[in-house]
This record gives sequence, C-alpha cells and structure tokens, in this order.
Amino acid sequence: MRPTILFIIMAAACLRAGNGAAQTLTWACNGMRPGDCLAKQEIQYVEPGDSGRQALWDFSSVEFPDKKPYHLRYDGVGDSLLFACDRNTLYRYSLQGDSLLCQGFESRSLSMHYRHPELLAVFPFAFGQRQESYFHGNGDYGGLLFLTCFGKSVAEADACGTLVLPGGDTLRHVLRVHHRQLQVEKQYPYPFMEARDTVFSPDSIEHHLAADTFRVQIDTYRWYADGYRYPIIETARRTTLLLGEEHSRMEHAFFYPPEEQRYGLEDDFENRIKREAPKDDAADTGGKKAAGRGNPAGGDGEGAADAAPPIDYSVGRSADGNEIILDYTLAAGATVSIMLFDMQSRQLSGSIGVRELAGQYRKSIPLYGLMPGEYTLRIVVNGTAYGEKIIK
Repeated sequence: MRPTILFIIMAAACLRAGNGAAQTLTWACNGMRPGDCLAKQEIQYVEPGDSGRQALWDFSSVEFPDKKPYHLRYDGVGDSLLFACDRNTLYRYSLQGDSLLCQGFESRSLSMHYRHPELLAVFPFAFGQRQESYFHGNGDYGGLLFLTCFGKSVAEADACGTLVLPGGDTLRHVLRVHHRQLQVEKQYPYPFMEARDTVFSPDSIEHHLAADTFRVQIDTYRWYADGYRYPIIETARRTTLLLGEEHSRMEHAFFYPPEEQRYGLEDDFENRIKREAPKDDAADTGGKKAAGRGNPAGGDGEGAADAAPPIDYSVGRSADGNEIILDYTLAAGATVSIMLFDMQSRQLSGSIGVRELAGQYRKSIPLYGLMPGEYTLRIVVNGTAYGEKIIK
C-alpha cells in the first residue's frame, strides 16, 4: 500500500578523522531545499553489498531500462513545510528542531496522513549511528476504502567506502544509509471504519508486528558522496511477509547523475566548497606527497624529488579552439580529478575522484558557450594539484 520510495532526502558530508573517513549528515549541507530539481534515472537493481568501512560498490556495469529519466522536484515554505514531487506522488515533510519528519503523502487515488509522523533523521547523523522510531497514519483510497498504516523504522549509517558509478567514474568517501521499515497495512470499507481502532501506541505497534500474519518490509539503501546534497544511488526492496515467510518481492534502483548536482544546483555553495577542497589521500600514496610535471598548486614540495612523478601531461587545443585537449601519462594507478574554473573560482566542468590505472590518456574539455577570457584547468592527482591557465 505504502510507496516504496523512502522519504529521507539528503546527501552526505565526509568529516575525516583519525585513520579513516568519518562521515556525517548535516542539514546545512544535506537537507532538501525548495526549488531544487534533480534528474532521476531508473537502473537495474543490484544487491546492496557489504557493510562496514572501506567498502567497494561497483555499479559500473548496471543496465538502464528503456525508460527516460525524469525530474524529482522539491518545494516548500522554509523548513516548516517541505514537499517532494516524485512523478505523480507528493510527499510532505517538516523539520522540527534537529529532526526531519515525514507527515504523509498523496497521489491521485491514494492519500496518507500520519497521526504520528515518521522520524527520518536526526541531524547530525554519523557513520555507525542508528536510530529507531514508530509511526502510524490514516488515509483514503479513491473514496472507497479507509486505510491505516503503522510500523517501526530503523535508519543506520552502516557503511562507507568507494562507489563506482554507471559508466565507470569513481567517487570516494561515500556514506551508505540503510533504512528498514517493518509495517502493517490494513484497509476497511467505510461502513466499518468507525468500529476499528486506528490509534496505536508503541506497545500496540510492537504487538501487531510480532503477531499479525501479513506484514510488509521495505529495505532502502542510499549512497551519499562528499560534496553532493542529494543521493547518488538508491535501491529499494519491498517484501511482503506471510506468517513470517517471504510471499512476494518488488525491487527498484535509481541513479541521480552527480553532474546534475554540480551544475544544476548552482547556488549550493556549501557543497561546492567541499568538492573543490583538496583531499588528503595519504592512504593511497603511502603517506608521501607525489611530485609531477606542470605547475603544482598544492603540496609542500619536500620529498618530491625522491618520488617518481605521478603524472606527465601536456595541454593543447582543438583545431577550432573550442576544446582543451589534455594528454597525460600516469606512472602508476592514481585518483585523478580534472576540473575547469573561471576567474571567480566557479567550477564549470570536470570529473572528480576517478581512479585510473597506469598508462596514457587523452581527455577533451569543451569550451563551447563560454565567454572569452581566462580560465584555470585544475588537475589533481592523489591529492596534489596542478594548474594551467587557459585563454579563450
């Protein structure tokens, strides 16, 4: 009865500490914002994989069904009343203090209002944290049936690691959140509605979840990358349980292209700063800062002469002058970011955190549509940055 789309609309920021990347969800960088619009593409369902630190999730080979992407839109009035419009369903939320609550949802034929809203997240929410909540609500189906839905939800930031995207690009310092809902859904013809108990306490909800013969379990996983407000990958599995045994299953997965968040959310300054900040990749380089050819824009320079240059590159232009041609050679496998900025330090294009093997590469960076002037091509290899001035 209840849609399988989970209601947490947020992305993750990674706070590095100690010997690993500790990640935290915060409302300032990760909450939904009225006016934001994201592209959402259905993809082949993939099992969510292992939990824990240093996980690797590979979605590079997933297939795209023959369906066009659509847009997920957000609206609202401040933080007190928030909406997400996903296809033909409108979801209602509110932020109360540090807690994000789901107030209900409605479509053309189905509506649900939570008498006790579902707690979706308490900010900040860090890797390893877990939270539980109870919810119950009443609704209507087409004016014919009275609906009631109640249950328990558990959210846990259960894993962090590296995410390989469809197409092969790689994002590091990714946080995964697992949200599990176990619920009971009931429906009654309206003549019998008033004879039913539709107000549930936590004790009565626990009793129904343990004793009822028919229940629904929804497991939703979301992968959040540092510097992106909204999720990158989402998978959802809805399982119906009859007498404790699996009766049926529905599975869905979605891809939110990260470039849509880089360029589509132009005023998302908090996350742009995170994306542009140099990453400490000492774990990848054995604690050494690598040297390279070009104009280093980062690193302390000490010990560079003792290390093999991680990159040798040259920058050219296409025949019509509207593309930058970057040829480079990696002496060893490395994480490479290639970004184009204007003189106001605004990122115009590029890829962030792609893991590449040793070898030769050629990349084209388009300049079409850009005004004449100066630009900066920024190349980051294992945390060491190099800059080249580009004049159009």
